[in-house]
Amino acid sequence: MELDFAGLKSGTKFEQLIRDILITLGYPIRWSGVGPDDGKDLIASEPGREIFGGKPRQWLISCKNFADSKKSVSYSDLTESGDIAALVDTHRVDGFLIACTTQVSASCTRHLEALETNKRIPITVWDSATLLRLAANPRIYALLQEYLPTTVGLNGLRVYRTTAPNEFVITGFGFYLHVHERHEGDLSFQLDSVKDYLLRLDTLQKYYDTDHVLIRPRSVFYDNKHGTASYTTEVLIHTGTWNPPSVPVDATEIVRSITSELDNPTSTASKYYDGQASHHEVRTRDVDFHRDSFHKDHYQYYRGN
Repeated sequence: MELDFAGLKSGTKFEQLIRDILITLGYPIRWSGVGPDDGKDLIASEPGREIFGGKPRQWLISCKNFADSKKSVSYSDLTESGDIAALVDTHRVDGFLIACTTQVSASCTRHLEALETNKRIPITVWDSATLLRLAANPRIYALLQEYLPTTVGLNGLRVYRTTAPNEFVITGFGFYLHVHERHEGDLSFQLDSVKDYLLRLDTLQKYYDTDHVLIRPRSVFYDNKHGTASYTTEVLIHTGTWNPPSVPVDATEIVRSITSELDNPTSTASKYYDGQASHHEVRTRDVDFHRDSFHKDHYQYYRGN
């Protein structure tokens, strides 16, 4: 997946995106005001780590959107509002963060490294590659869908936030999945694994008659303290008297077969890209596919997940 920032028609929109990303990640934000180039710089507060005394740091953030021209950010681009060291001193901050939609030039990188060494100013760069990595966080991914609706979602997934900070919903490939994190945090849940899981279910469904057997994802619990994911898959089996299967459905064999395929690390169908440990629970539910109240993703099926 690539992020096409050309849809952000102004630098202000990009600044707003960076602001919202930082807020989503839990960092307090304020605007520094309007500079000489009519651009607003952001100031983010980074909570200090208790082990180092708990002293917070303030970051001045300069946002550069060169998505249309594709040009790299030069050092002169960063000093339009004044010398970086002077800006850091004027705003009474500790560090300087550059957020850009392309990348920082090699010459600019050398200048920044020298500034960091000589002036002892912490400097960090968020380029397009960094923002793409941040998109692996479902909360950030959901945010990017709002700012870049035509480019985010090309991997087939849509992420929706809920009222709970550690819960969200993912849809894609005709599936609907509840996702829960153990702790809210900036450790991203791996969307590639979710996509892979849903595609495997789509493949497995082809082995069964959809008039009598439906394989549906229900939930995934991500223990982001230990890096493990537990998936719950449900197999709906038609048990109504109208249009029964010609051969009785063996629920035990279906569960065994699907579990074996999902848990098989050597299968190309169960390949994971992030190396995280995963566990799969497959359960069955007897239902009448022809009842008026039947829906394959009825809200009652998600209770307790």
